[in-house]
Amino acid sequence: MSHKCEVVHVLTRDSLIDSESYEHRYQAQHMMTPRFYVVVWPTSGSRRFDRQARFIGPYAGRADAESSSLIRGGTNDRTVSAPSNDHGFAA
Repeated sequence: MSHKCEVVHVLTRDSLIDSESYEHRYQAQHMMTPRFYVVVWPTSGSRRFDRQARFIGPYAGRADAESSSLIRGGTNDRTVSAPSNDHGFAA
């Protein structure tokens, strides 16, 4: 199964900055540390920062998140195979 993903910067317990520098509210089942995360969505779903999104991380910096196997394994449109070993949690 393919997934869409992007790197985001979590600012507070309910806001983040996406890869295009827009601020969004997000919903997660667990509080997230203000750091960088890779967000993964099923391609059939929408690009919402809600409980359907899977936040993987945290990463210390944007470069660390961008160099993760999720992003490196993707294509230009940031479509990747389902991750087999993440170190985050499902949101």
